[in-house]
Amino acid sequence: MALESREKADVVLSEFDSIPGKKMLFSIRDKDYYVIIHTEDHYKEFYIMTDSSHVVICKEVGNDQKLDSKINVLQSKCLLTKNKRRQLNRLQENKKIINSAFTINQYREELISYMLDADVMEGPPSYFVLKDESDKRLGEYCLSIMTFPLPIDAALWAYLTRELLNCIDFRERTDYRNPF
Repeated sequence: MALESREKADVVLSEFDSIPGKKMLFSIRDKDYYVIIHTEDHYKEFYIMTDSSHVVICKEVGNDQKLDSKINVLQSKCLLTKNKRRQLNRLQENKKIINSAFTINQYREELISYMLDADVMEGPPSYFVLKDESDKRLGEYCLSIMTFPLPIDAALWAYLTRELLNCIDFRERTDYRNPF
């Protein structure tokens, strides 16, 4: 299962071969993927959907410039409602999570496909990998989506899961053949 997930992820990441930089991929069921590409001091986020014939549909869903713009707009206001303050805090936390996620020395180098010390292992399969500029795999795992303790930072896992599930929800509320 883990090697099959790796192969499918490599097909998805091959769509971004022309973009230099570190690439992070998170998937659920080897069908829906969330990719973040970090080049120098910028990043872009993508949602990718594949079907049984391995057709890849890709949509950029975010980048640091959009995030910074949203943060700046909220910070420029004199008074913020409670909801807007929460939104600003969440956006600032997201920026911090993404920036720290690409610090490669925090990841293991081996593939993790089972954790003997896991308290919980439930749900559909998920796959995560960070590839550095030379395509070296770091933090790679193939585990149930609800595995605790997590092999990666909990805030990063929560961010990737939330963003991917939001994209899946949007796709399911729209035309399946053309989700964007």
